[in-house]
Amino acid sequence: MFNVDSKNIPFTLVTTRGKTFSLVRNRVTPTLLGVVNHNGSLHKNHKFRGWSWMREENNTLIGISWNENKINKLEETFQELLLKPEELLELNDDTYRFMVFFTLASENLSKYAKNLYEKYVIQHGYSCEIENNIAIHYFNKEDFNMASIHVNKTIDKDQNCLNPELVRLLADKGLLIE
Repeated sequence: MFNVDSKNIPFTLVTTRGKTFSLVRNRVTPTLLGVVNHNGSLHKNHKFRGWSWMREENNTLIGISWNENKINKLEETFQELLLKPEELLELNDDTYRFMVFFTLASENLSKYAKNLYEKYVIQHGYSCEIENNIAIHYFNKEDFNMASIHVNKTIDKDQNCLNPELVRLLADKGLLIE
């Protein structure tokens, strides 16, 4: 997919709010890729965003490469959030949404994905991003039927948030509604 010798990666993402992001190579381990926020400019004020690096395998960006200390800190923070009263957690739709996303980063947190997904849907309704992340959770657990159920919930709705590789793999298995 990418030339490991090149520092330039031909990928740019612009959000609906005009924020511009691109991929960069890790200087120490060039097979790892990170995300840069350009703050509106493609040539200055670069800020590395995130705790993680992505890696490429078989021409696909997969997973998140986290060091053990950061995973431990994430798990610790996650557990602290779980102890907060439900009334506080459900106030902002970002809370459960981010918590479902972070369950993808750790096998220890994965067990919370379904419950957090259900709480999000009860409190905030449909979200393509939530459906995508719970579908990835089930796909990672090799429960392809459940993954396809959540991807299929986005049919006839905004599907811009779906992971295209997930969609392709589920379609190849004949599990998606056309």
